[in-house]
Amino acid sequence: MLFLENQRKGSHSNKNSLTFDEENLVYETPASERIVDKSPYSIVATLADEGQYICSESSMYRILNKYFLNAHRRTSRIPTYVKQELLKASKPN
Repeated sequence: MLFLENQRKGSHSNKNSLTFDEENLVYETPASERIVDKSPYSIVATLADEGQYICSESSMYRILNKYFLNAHRRTSRIPTYVKQELLKASKPN
């Protein structure tokens, strides 16, 4: 999924910030089957073990939060919990 770049006149960006293409790469990375169920901390560590560096852990969290991806990413349903019924005393001990 591609996003529109900031085209406002006079917009200032930090020269250390991620480029549009780098941000798209961070967006697509958690969708990979081998890291879909990992946290951004684990994703950055796994990629570092493989010799890849996309961005820092804080940048990964920031971008995933920006696009609401820092949540349950599996295709399965989120587990639901059934509230247990309360026990009621029918007579004294």
